[in-house]
Amino acid sequence: MTSPLQRIKAAVIDGRCREPRYIQKQLLTLHDALVREAAKCHEAIIRDTGCSSSEAWFEVHMTVQAIKHQYGTINFHDCLEQEYSLAHGRDNTSRRLPFGCVYLVPSHNNQLFSILQPSCAAIAAGNCVVIEMEQRLLEIEKVLRNIVQQNMDKDAFVIVEQRPAEDEFFTEQVIIVSANGGQNVQSHGSAKLLISPSSRAIAVVDRSANISKAAKEIVQARFRFGGKSPYAPDLVLVNDFALKQFCQAAVQYLTQDLSSVVNHSGISKPQTRGVSQTELQAADATILVSGANGTIKLLRTREISILSKKINEPLLLIAPMSSLDDAIDTANTSDSSLLAAYFFADVKAAKYLSQFIASRISLTNFIPPQLLVGPPAPQDHETSFATRYSKEMFSFPSPEHIASSPTANNSDRAANDVLDDTSSNKAATEKLKQSIREPLPPMGEPSGKSIGFFEQGLFTGLATEVVIVTSLLAVSARYVVPAILRRVGGGS
Repeated sequence: MTSPLQRIKAAVIDGRCREPRYIQKQLLTLHDALVREAAKCHEAIIRDTGCSSSEAWFEVHMTVQAIKHQYGTINFHDCLEQEYSLAHGRDNTSRRLPFGCVYLVPSHNNQLFSILQPSCAAIAAGNCVVIEMEQRLLEIEKVLRNIVQQNMDKDAFVIVEQRPAEDEFFTEQVIIVSANGGQNVQSHGSAKLLISPSSRAIAVVDRSANISKAAKEIVQARFRFGGKSPYAPDLVLVNDFALKQFCQAAVQYLTQDLSSVVNHSGISKPQTRGVSQTELQAADATILVSGANGTIKLLRTREISILSKKINEPLLLIAPMSSLDDAIDTANTSDSSLLAAYFFADVKAAKYLSQFIASRISLTNFIPPQLLVGPPAPQDHETSFATRYSKEMFSFPSPEHIASSPTANNSDRAANDVLDDTSSNKAATEKLKQSIREPLPPMGEPSGKSIGFFEQGLFTGLATEVVIVTSLLAVSARYVVPAILRRVGGGS
């Protein structure tokens, strides 16, 4: 094991990173260093990615805000009160303990945010941090190395270029964070894994939506940050009746409005790295517009391989849909949940779509810009707009209870009375039996709502029969009965 990792292991053992004042100082140091180097980070992001100046500043801003947020979660006096809860005879049910060390394999897009946001959350939880950063000659990586090496505690925050080969480092005190969809990451030793999924994001545009607004939101999300955001919609399903209007609005916004904020120097001729020309031909794809800002294509047929593609370039794929059910069937073609689902429709249609499309987050009539920065939120955890990782992800619950607390005394006394089999405590057993026999409260369902599917069919059939019989009787009364009466009268 190398010397930096040995120092990390020693810091995990001595527990220095768990002290509230230490956490505050580390976050304060990281914040101040980032603020001082903000202009360098801005320039480095532009040179590395070719994004616009406003997009680079937005990433810097979000990173600074993430550190501020974690710093604000640390209240020294509350931490002391929780630490001494037992000494004061109180339970500490909300206590959490850090894993010890967070090993971060960052995403390649929005590297400033993708590295520092989970790092500051790990620090706030009381962990050491190890960042795996390959030598890729990127400007932002140079700036980050300088920030870390010149300001952070070298015994608790280090950068490595290669993953440790020894499984002895990856113990139960280490949690591996893979923000790149789990690529080249496998279980090491007994370390835990926190992996971001690489599933798709889909937008659905119903004819009840504000078509112009929907086109603007979707085009912005798809082509911002070079089209590399994992939360950018990979496929847009548009109702047939709104397809022409949506396509016209999308083309207009890309060619006229968005062209003023996209840095053309960073985006060369669009290339379909994620989607092959063969797949596009099979889907009968029509190019609506193609230029320096990106490409918009209309898919005339449903090619299953394209519907399951994750797009990582300035390319917007549009496909027509015949109904909301058609959109649901198309969105649910994969076995895994969508990374995000964006619904542009009225609230009733959006509710129907959200109910039957499996996604990790659904948003109606908007796509927040904050969501476009950074990696996907880790699997089985809530998706947040401004942050992808919370400090709770890097800790585990460890509640403390004490017998002297009133809650513990009452519950323990009741349990002991029940388990005491002496004749003097038979009353407690009878009370327990009575509690077992108590029914559950009623559901409160109105009686009129309890008609099932088959009952509805039966009632519909009876109603039809009644209508037919009533109609026959009415016709008889109008025509048949008078005819019979006339015949009888004539015969007499």
